Amino acid sequence: MPRSQRRAVLRAVGSVAVLGNLTGYTQQNGTETAAQDDQPPAASDESAVYRVVHAAPAAPDIDVYVDDSSSVTDMNFGDVSPYFTVEPGEYRMEVTEENDREQQLAAEEITATAGSVTTVVVYTETTGTNSTVAVDRLEDDLSQPADGTARVRLFHASPDAPPIKLRVTESLGPNTNGSPRSEALGFGEAASIELSSGRQTLGVFPADQQQPPNGTAESGGALAERDLLLQNGGVYSLFAVGNLNPTTGVAEEDDEEFELVAVQDAVDGTRSKGGIQ
Repeated sequence: MPRSQRRAVLRAVGSVAVLGNLTGYTQQNGTETAAQDDQPPAASDESAVYRVVHAAPAAPDIDVYVDDSSSVTDMNFGDVSPYFTVEPGEYRMEVTEENDREQQLAAEEITATAGSVTTVVVYTETTGTNSTVAVDRLEDDLSQPADGTARVRLFHASPDAPPIKLRVTESLGPNTNGSPRSEALGFGEAASIELSSGRQTLGVFPADQQQPPNGTAESGGALAERDLLLQNGGVYSLFAVGNLNPTTGVAEEDDEEFELVAVQDAVDGTRSKGGIQ
């Protein structure tokens, strides 16, 4: 599967690269629902829209600048920013350590395109004792799914997890799609599936694990699960982040456990704030 505009930035452990242009964000930190601004920022087809996910387990808290504007401050692992707008044009994006503009971790020229909606995922790749921070830019499809369904996208950002699939482990509503599951995803890949709206328990499983004959996945074999209330016409993203074996990370700081971060992207074709479910 082709990766979506992927860029890797070599670093010493503790560096990170992201893109942003906002002054607030939503923290994961084990909270099922986090408070946000009442309304997403106004946007039109003349603006570009971005959101940032911090999925690099060993990275420090970060600040992000777009040109000379402080755009994101104090993002921790598992944080997801709301959607925010950027005027079309060319910008210099800089990522620094928190509260230290001089400690630049990454810099890149970016192009904001009118009408685009993009999620920027920051995550860690490891090879032996070397650590790399990769930045994936995912194009967000906010179009309304079929009536009675919701669309869920899964992105694999766990550096030590095997290829994975997304399955329904429990459904409290009609399952018009049988037992849907995503295609197998390798590290750094994404795919979407449509599910029946209503309360669904979604599990991430090793891609080579066989599905039981009763049509639903056994939750005991899941690497992680999330219980979500999927709105009719809703669009969601799940990010598989952290380490399956956190004590074997490249650095002592690389101890974030494997989990699913859930984000609502849109409802009925209208962009949501973009924060954690």
